[in-house]
Amino acid sequence: MASTKMKNKSHFALVANAQSTFGVADRRPQDDDTNLLKAARRTNYGLTPDTPANYSQKALEWANDLPSIREVTNDLVFSMQNVILQNEYNSGYDMMELLLSENHSFDVLAVDFEFHNTYSYDGFICVASISNQVKSCVVDVLNNNRNHGRKWVGQVLESKSILKVFCGCDNDLIRLKKDWGCFPIGVVDIQDLFYIWKERCFDDCFSRCKVIIHKELQRKLRKNDERACRKYLLDLQKPGLSFLMEVFAPHSASLGVKSPEATFADWRKRPIHPDLIKYAALDSFACMQIFHKLMTLVSAADLKEAVRMCVPKLSNYGNVPRYVPKHVSESWIDEQLLKWREYLAKNLDMKPPQVISDHAIKSISKSLRCDTRLASDVEFVSSLLDKHKICDKKEHAAKLLCAYLENDGIRLERMRNIVCHNCNRVGHTAKFCFFEKSQEAVREFLRRPENVSMAAAQKLRRRLNWCKNRGLNPETTLCPWETGFP
Repeated sequence: MASTKMKNKSHFALVANAQSTFGVADRRPQDDDTNLLKAARRTNYGLTPDTPANYSQKALEWANDLPSIREVTNDLVFSMQNVILQNEYNSGYDMMELLLSENHSFDVLAVDFEFHNTYSYDGFICVASISNQVKSCVVDVLNNNRNHGRKWVGQVLESKSILKVFCGCDNDLIRLKKDWGCFPIGVVDIQDLFYIWKERCFDDCFSRCKVIIHKELQRKLRKNDERACRKYLLDLQKPGLSFLMEVFAPHSASLGVKSPEATFADWRKRPIHPDLIKYAALDSFACMQIFHKLMTLVSAADLKEAVRMCVPKLSNYGNVPRYVPKHVSESWIDEQLLKWREYLAKNLDMKPPQVISDHAIKSISKSLRCDTRLASDVEFVSSLLDKHKICDKKEHAAKLLCAYLENDGIRLERMRNIVCHNCNRVGHTAKFCFFEKSQEAVREFLRRPENVSMAAAQKLRRRLNWCKNRGLNPETTLCPWETGFP
């Protein structure tokens, strides 16, 4: 428990340091770009009408017919003089021509994306970086006029004549398909290429990585003898870009660009900070360096296998990582409160705790349990939300919360005030004037279940399960299908 708290504290400290170093965006891009908001509200992550026909099959065919990659003999060296920024001020300048011109005709490009997900439900792409063996192009995809940047990056990713190099492409590909409707073809992940090389030549791989692994284990205060280093390498499935840079591009790693502050920076902030431009450019250029170093260690067949390993990732339409609430009880009121918060967060494109905290959820739940007859009173719920400093549009949020609570049975508490004109008793309507009989049936079923017919037992079990899940007494509680309450 202590380690988790320390981890969370360090994460928040890193975010705070990054915001103090690079600043925070003045405006939310979602408020200006409706496409970002639509992407956040989209709940269907499966195949869409825009999905190309036989997409997975075409990706596999491309992998099988992969053309030969030209070998690069010279060492690739990163320089800021070869970094180009494409933003709203120079969006007419065609970067694709520059990177893919006749003088610099390369069939491999490295691609990397920088996301923002601190103040967004799912997060969105803010910056794209594309590199060849000489130049890097950093594209501001938030502020480009007429989506020029997104269109250009999409052309590169969907081109069948270019091999796209990624590092850890799983989430990148999901976000590209969800946010942009972009379906890349011809993708290789250097993590997969490293894994294949490690499996083929473990001893050679260990000799190259031993010093880096030793430092890593020493930093984590773990055993760092040779046996421990070998086990660490054996268990290493997806090495990070920093690790691969240390092994294959030590010059780029020594530049000190990949700082924690840059990793947790607010990438919505415009204009983009020069250090962040360098950070984004180095990410994609380092992918290119690592790829060409690995190509000297693996065969063409290994490269084809690595490209084929990416085909399932291209076909994956899963969800990006989401916020999971902690320390919230699983009562039926809390369940509805969390659904309501999730709905608001998705529609406003905010993180659920930014709408209302887990602690406030517990407090509101407690207040509703104390006075459930007022649970449908919008003014009462609005005062609760105001007390806990919920986001804007409190009245709308309160109405929505009341609707969520009403639909799941909290309204049954108001049945205490309903009088049946058939028997003049409180708690049910004339349409369901068998309240006492139903209570007797429950008691009889609990005492002698064998005496009850199968159909009646099925109904009673449904009632018992419904009450049990909500912590209610089945002998004194009406279920929604028994009330007749409008």
